[in-house]
Amino acid sequence: HQTNKNVVMAPRPPPPISTRVNAAWGGYRYQLRTVTMPTRTRANLRDDLAQLDFNQAIEAITTGTSSERNQALGGLGGTAACGITAVSIATLKTTGCGLPPGPGGLIGAAEGISYLAVTALLVTSITSKVKTGRGVPNGPGGVLGLAEGLAWTVGLAGVVVLALQINDYGYVPNAVPTENAPCFSTTRTE
Repeated sequence: HQTNKNVVMAPRPPPPISTRVNAAWGGYRYQLRTVTMPTRTRANLRDDLAQLDFNQAIEAITTGTSSERNQALGGLGGTAACGITAVSIATLKTTGCGLPPGPGGLIGAAEGISYLAVTALLVTSITSKVKTGRGVPNGPGGVLGLAEGLAWTVGLAGVVVLALQINDYGYVPNAVPTENAPCFSTTRTE
């Protein structure tokens, strides 16, 4: 039995881009590589919110492992911090000043700590995204993922309100009340 062995020559594929670039740049040895990032087809807020389970987060705090406890505490605390920061940003936009110091400075302290917590969430999210290509894990009950999403939303809103604050009022309020400051001055009238 004899088979027909016709060889068909396919056109030669173009050289990889790194070879073409090397030839164009006089032979410098740069290696280009393709990085693929995981993609999500479409965010579905309704499904994401349906997966939240605060009871699971509380259970992780009381009976979970150290990692689960930290993720649950970070998620719940981060979510609360995002709420306080959002109220502060809304107050700043409408009045030109942040939240009042409150009795003994407690409200102002909560506001300041919340801004720091949101910043920490954003830095953690960026670091995780650079190292792994993904954000922070969802954590028990999805609360850490919720805090991350809220932190990005509040952070973006904060940047927009900061630009509007400078445009509308020409100043950024002090973090700590000072004498003759436009917001919550320490000057007392007698």
